[in-house]
Amino acid sequence: MKKQATKAVTPVKKKYDTQDKQIKALKKKGNIITFKNKFRFLGSAYSQITVTGFEKSRQTGYVKIIGFGRDTPWFANMEQLINAVDWAWMDRVS
Repeated sequence: MKKQATKAVTPVKKKYDTQDKQIKALKKKGNIITFKNKFRFLGSAYSQITVTGFEKSRQTGYVKIIGFGRDTPWFANMEQLINAVDWAWMDRVS
């Protein structure tokens, strides 16, 4: 009777497991951010954006990601923006 070799399962290291890491990812130029739901920009729907900048309104506190060729809509605060991102997907593909 032969024994089957078992593969050691390495735990998935979460790259975005803290809010600080998530905020850094949202602001880092060149990162590709994937959203849970598509957002609209100039009549088209997108689920990803490549970060080229970040903007925060001084008057309202609203935030958005400036992207290559498109921007996200304004979010009322950083928490709403963080909640809109598909962090589980981003951990799997990073």
